[in-house]
Amino acid sequence: MRAAYTALAVLFALAVVEARLGVDVSSLFPQSSWECLTKKGYEFAIVRCYCSTNQPDSHCAETVKRAWAGGMKHVDLYMFPCPKCGNHVDQVKRLDKHIRDNNITYGQIWIDIEGIGTYWYDDKMQNRKIFNTLMTAATETFGTRFAGCYVSHRSWLGIFGEDYKDWGNLKVWYALWDHKPGKGNWQPYGSFKGPTIHQYEGDYKGMCNMDVDLDWSE
Repeated sequence: MRAAYTALAVLFALAVVEARLGVDVSSLFPQSSWECLTKKGYEFAIVRCYCSTNQPDSHCAETVKRAWAGGMKHVDLYMFPCPKCGNHVDQVKRLDKHIRDNNITYGQIWIDIEGIGTYWYDDKMQNRKIFNTLMTAATETFGTRFAGCYVSHRSWLGIFGEDYKDWGNLKVWYALWDHKPGKGNWQPYGSFKGPTIHQYEGDYKGMCNMDVDLDWSE
């Protein structure tokens, strides 16, 4: 029994080591704040690089630079598209140009899907067409560096409907502010198998003089 217990303890320890904590940001912070995060054990960052106002984020390049310099082991980017602005392929191309023009070094790209009735239409069929266009354009533009989408259970159902099952091959970064790093409260939606990243805390202001969202990744 003791041997079995020891084996389980080792497996649990390995699982903890493999899991990582990170943040996602939409504002510019000093490098010292990133160094502070690193000292606290945070390893990855996801930086906004395209805004819902339909333009690249002017702080993206500098934020990414400071995150790397501050000790982050992984830095990804996310795009907050403007579904009602049209030219969805062009939005993806503009993001790509901004990244190239500014020599931004990153791991993967995520597309942020949120805003029922605000950023997206009430018509779920129309939303599905837009989503399909965005996903196709991102796949063609970024290839394997396009990871998937940030979307909550509520947003997916509200924007696309419960029966929408396309793009299940993509990774999902899911939002559920349950204050618990891990994926124990995962709620299936679409045809996603499970989360790659869990945003478990939003608008957290209690650390390193930053306003961030807190994330967990396996």
